[in-house]
Amino acid sequence: MIGILLVIGIFYGGHSEGIDRLWTPFLVHQFRLPFAPPISTVTWIGIIELMLSLGVLGGAEALKRLNVTKDIQIIRKVTSFILFS
Repeated sequence: MIGILLVIGIFYGGHSEGIDRLWTPFLVHQFRLPFAPPISTVTWIGIIELMLSLGVLGGAEALKRLNVTKDIQIIRKVTSFILFS
């Protein structure tokens, strides 16, 4: 069982590593923010990362407050959505 989880982790990690490394250059070269104040690219990336982190924390807190952490079916659906979307 541990071996299967390890293999899945290796393949998923290899798959997501490309996305993790390439989203920043894609964002920098494809999008311009003409309405935004003159902020450096590094600052924009930091702001985006902060918003993503706050979104994850907010989602986790919402699930905790809805008390869905005890229902295994909901956990499976949420986990499947996160992994395969």
